[in-house]
Amino acid sequence: MKISNLILLVAILALHLSCTEGLYDQFGKPVDDPVIVKPFVSSFVDEETIIITWDDDPAADNYILYRSEEVPSENYHVVYRGKKNSYLDRNFIEYLSNENALFHYSLSKVRGTREFGPSEPSLGIFSKMINDPFEPNNDETQAHELSTAKIEGNIYFFRDEEQNLLIDEDWFFITLQPRQQAELVLTQKGDTKLQYFQYQVLNSSNNPTDISHNVRFFVANNSDYLTKIYFKIIPLIKNYMVSGIQTNGGSQRGYYLKITGLWDSI
Repeated sequence: MKISNLILLVAILALHLSCTEGLYDQFGKPVDDPVIVKPFVSSFVDEETIIITWDDDPAADNYILYRSEEVPSENYHVVYRGKKNSYLDRNFIEYLSNENALFHYSLSKVRGTREFGPSEPSLGIFSKMINDPFEPNNDETQAHELSTAKIEGNIYFFRDEEQNLLIDEDWFFITLQPRQQAELVLTQKGDTKLQYFQYQVLNSSNNPTDISHNVRFFVANNSDYLTKIYFKIIPLIKNYMVSGIQTNGGSQRGYYLKITGLWDSI
């Protein structure tokens, strides 16, 4: 093979590799700019703590995490700067009397001396309450089986000024004999003047039904077979917002749930 042809072949292979594997500088870092994405924010995992994480970006040298209280005029400030891809935010001393305060977190990435971002914000909630022990049970594939023992749970609904939502649904199932129904009672924790909960059975054509404090409701197996009946407890949203018309805010509400009887369906 002629030298000129060999050089051409090497050049073609180099071009192919650069296109398929990406370009790297002399230090082995990608030459592409960092990718700007929203951080992942987890609330209610630990008391008075918000956990923020983000994926590692090989094109970034450092990360900068900004926080702002969710108010009409947001004021972001740096809460973390470094190489890690997670941050536990416990700096809420001035908010200890403001249960369920809303915060936004935005992520920038630094390459050399240049900052890329910030990202669109993610919503987090400062709260003294934590998730119930059945989490995650936010869809029917994660449903918790109910027995005759009383269980304690909680759900929440929050909405910010940009209409971003944080909403928790608790899924359960009951194994019922043919043509059998379960009688259940939900007891609200805290305020009982308003209704805060609804329930809906999986694959039911009915809309969610309000649950009254300490008033029984029923989940039925209308088939001729032993069946697992799935249902969810969800927030009655209008009562999680001040006056029902508040544009941002929300709350977390606790409850007790118990099967109080099993009956033949009528």
